[in-house]
Amino acid sequence: MNIKERAERFRKIIEVNSEFHIVLAQVDPDAIGSAFALMHGISTLRPPGPASTVRIFYGGSLGHPQNRAIVNKYGLQKTMEPYSRRPEAPNAVTILVDSSNRADKRFGDNVRIEPLIIIDHHRTDEKFTEDEGKLYWIEDCGSASTLVIELLVALNISLAEMKPSSILAGLGIYSDTHNLVDATSRDRGAFAECAKGFNHQDFAELVNHPLPETYYRNLERALRDSKIDRGRLVTGLGFLTPEEADDLSTIAEQLIRREAVTMVVVWGIVNGNVRISARNDNLSQPLEGFLQKRFGPEAGAKLTPAGRGEGGALLRLPFAEWVLKPEPGAEVKRQLEESVSARVCELVFQD
Repeated sequence: MNIKERAERFRKIIEVNSEFHIVLAQVDPDAIGSAFALMHGISTLRPPGPASTVRIFYGGSLGHPQNRAIVNKYGLQKTMEPYSRRPEAPNAVTILVDSSNRADKRFGDNVRIEPLIIIDHHRTDEKFTEDEGKLYWIEDCGSASTLVIELLVALNISLAEMKPSSILAGLGIYSDTHNLVDATSRDRGAFAECAKGFNHQDFAELVNHPLPETYYRNLERALRDSKIDRGRLVTGLGFLTPEEADDLSTIAEQLIRREAVTMVVVWGIVNGNVRISARNDNLSQPLEGFLQKRFGPEAGAKLTPAGRGEGGALLRLPFAEWVLKPEPGAEVKRQLEESVSARVCELVFQD
């Protein structure tokens, strides 16, 4: 299906429905940007009012400082709601963006959504059955925001009037392509379209957002506790608050640039679960298969246009409710961290 056919199918779905729920599995600049660009597109095709509503629901948290900067600057908390607040709405069209996992654990245990529209730039082995009433667009490129912008351009929807969605989508592309370094020609073209509608000083402010003191403490620990074997680096941040959890991916991005390192695995314990962020520069070792073999089905990865693997995993600690509530003492935390560290190292360093 070409872009014109996708645009026409999108238009038909929007025009025959009146209630829309845009769903994000996680909160990051690309997810935010693609969601608000979609909201702009839907509102243009079907102006909001008593007869039409568009809402955004997200899984996970707003932990990363850049996410909080974006949300605070544009007052997005008035529009974005935690997935736990999503009401029963049998007539609402569900639109899943920047993910194609319909049973993502961040929506809740045993929750499976049934979107009519999926727009995602992460490869998946899952098979999707598409008919005239659905649009499933899953294609490799630098960001989900790129696909959404291509869709809006094909629909002749003005991006110049897309404020603040233009800057949000532009930031999504910029962020997911590592400052456009890993961008394809499509990503750069979509970013140029977004740039027509935003203030570049505001954009620079969001890119150069301040980092909290906790980030530097976590970075110091990551460097101190790093273990390396045959180019694979493992390090842990111990217990983290939900607000610190995004430090895992930020630090993994830094450490993969270390000389002679081809793979990085950074772990932390968040709300009773072990969260893992991983990066891989070794094309002969696909990251998704590596992670799923060692950490199970709640692991996944994507391959960037530049050939870098980016992924992660979620491991549920047995007896977490008993061990972690009420708050354990320092000795229990130390022993638990040592056990997690030893097991992650064992799994990553094995052949």
